[in-house]
Amino acid sequence: MMGSTNPSTMQREVDSATFMSYNSTGIDNPVKCRWINNICDEYDLDFLNIQEHFKSSKTTEYYSVIVPGHRSPGQETGRARAGLGQLCKKSLAIKRDRVTCKHYRVQAQVLHLPTTTVLWINTYLPTDPQLIRNFDDTQL
Repeated sequence: MMGSTNPSTMQREVDSATFMSYNSTGIDNPVKCRWINNICDEYDLDFLNIQEHFKSSKTTEYYSVIVPGHRSPGQETGRARAGLGQLCKKSLAIKRDRVTCKHYRVQAQVLHLPTTTVLWINTYLPTDPQLIRNFDDTQL
């Protein structure tokens, strides 16, 4: 173990890792936030991707990298599109490098695990936007 003896700052070496990806379709609901936290605890998740309308993250257990939801130029109201979050458990003793992505639908990090390096990607690519006639899929 690395770090102090305080459980909130104690870090562990990584010999295996658990990932989860979840499309939240909105994250401002306290019940949904509790459900996500319970899943993280139950499955001892190390890395969590969240897609769709992720505004911010305030947690003591995870480091977060956030790509906020996107509104088109001139769109002042209404639901933002996409929004991504990558959360990494703070207790992991690994180096993480953020990969620069210019599009709001993609985020990535390079995880330097003890025996390998992982390119960790989170994307928002809707499969049923319910706009059959007007949906421009070229950006996907």
